[in-house]
Amino acid sequence: MASVAEQIRNKNAEFIEAFKRKDGVAVAAMYSTSAKVMPPGAETVEGKSKIQAFWESVFRAGITDAKLDTIEVDLIGGYTAIETGKFVMYANKDVADRGKYLVVWRNEDGQWKLHRDVWNSSMAKMATVGA
Repeated sequence: MASVAEQIRNKNAEFIEAFKRKDGVAVAAMYSTSAKVMPPGAETVEGKSKIQAFWESVFRAGITDAKLDTIEVDLIGGYTAIETGKFVMYANKDVADRGKYLVVWRNEDGQWKLHRDVWNSSMAKMATVGA
């Protein structure tokens, strides 16, 4: 049997394939029943239908591809794993964002599911005028 880290890397590959297809249903299906997505600059997104809508809005915004690079996976008990890594998001061939992420994975019915998904940018942002 594959290690938890290998299983999570495989799940990430599935996520990216669904992402490239702009398949919001398949992306949302990868999340646990009580998942939360915590994107930068936005409120927490809860529930599969809202998670699906969130990712579909990302696709509509012009994000066409992403890459995930798992740095570390820590297993806590038998049903929780914490993954840290780096990501890059693309708009066509151009880098739209890059940064780091942390995912808490939950094993539901023998399948690893994204349970808490949070990331932030490592790209410099322009200063707000008047700040």
